[in-house]
Amino acid sequence: GEGMVKWKCRNCGTDFEARSPHIDFGSGERVDPKCPSCESYAVKPIIE
Repeated sequence: GEGMVKWKCRNCGTDFEARSPHIDFGSGERVDPKCPSCESYAVKPIIE
């Protein structure tokens, strides 16, 4: 999809597709997606 990135969860090892990291307008901090399997935020983008 548009703006989609592959991610790997460092917690459970699941690969998934999610939105690329975006900046939260309120805090100005980068928001990473949540692992759909274990709901951890310990994820990293997979650079292809």
